[in-house]
Amino acid sequence: MAALRALGTSMENSGIDDALIEAVVYGSATTRQIFKCTHYKRALRAHTYSYVALYEMALEEFFKDNPKLKDVCLKATLGVEDACSKGSKHTVAESVKQANASPLEALTTADVITVFEKMGEREIQERNVQGHGELPT
Repeated sequence: MAALRALGTSMENSGIDDALIEAVVYGSATTRQIFKCTHYKRALRAHTYSYVALYEMALEEFFKDNPKLKDVCLKATLGVEDACSKGSKHTVAESVKQANASPLEALTTADVITVFEKMGEREIQERNVQGHGELPT
């Protein structure tokens, strides 16, 4: 609970609170409860949804700048999806285990992780140049 409260404190007045209210996801009183963590389940759900939304936006921007890497990741993901949907209850686990090796190999071979990390470093440098300071850790 303390971690969610600390997260809420760091996110308060960041614009995310306004976005939640303006998108009519939560009201202003509920948003305050979320950031102060007086309602645990709601806070956990809201922070999870916010994280997923921000991550998807980052991935979208990443693949916009690196369209070739999107194809690599998509092919690897489809292999895991096929493994999950095919086979019997007893054979799915083994086929999923084998299929999971493919995305990791694809991400490593295509240097997707390295390129993604460089994009993050570039974003931090741009923020520092614009005078926004460092991102909170």
